Amino acid sequence: MHTFIRAAAALAIVLSAPAPAAPPQADKVRAFLGEQGFTAFKLTKLPTGHETITVTVNGQSGTFVLDSGAGRTVVRHDRLAKFGLAPATGTQEGAGAGGGIAITSHPITSFALDGRAVPLPAVYATNLDSVATRLKAATGVEIDGVVGQDVLSGYAAIINIGSSELYLKLPANRDQPQGTSK
Repeated sequence: MHTFIRAAAALAIVLSAPAPAAPPQADKVRAFLGEQGFTAFKLTKLPTGHETITVTVNGQSGTFVLDSGAGRTVVRHDRLAKFGLAPATGTQEGAGAGGGIAITSHPITSFALDGRAVPLPAVYATNLDSVATRLKAATGVEIDGVVGQDVLSGYAAIINIGSSELYLKLPANRDQPQGTSK
């Protein structure tokens, strides 16, 4: 029993320890990628290792998980009203880690990551309850969706895990205000 308590205490210390500072090379990487036309976005690392970012859809902000395994950027099905998304008129079948899933497409008027506009014509919605429940139980963080490959591949994403940064090569008009993505 004492061994279990010591192990639990050691695990609690490790999990509550502050994240290490970004390595000094991060500044060099950021400068180099900036010269190549990439925009840097700060990510927040959860204790589970997942990276989150603030996403604004139709002017409403939420917390999304970066998910390189997701084909599309997805909003939780129960958050449609939060982001001003109209109910879908049709449903598609997709595949998730747990098997088949129903996915709906929703056109949007604006999309931004960490306050910077990213052109995206639509987001998708599906039931993310299982993932959201597990992440909240493990981290206390409530997620609203996932940022997927439509953003990551669409803008040549580079993820620097060491500095918790996402780099995207956005179109030349990347400095436009967040509500005017085209």
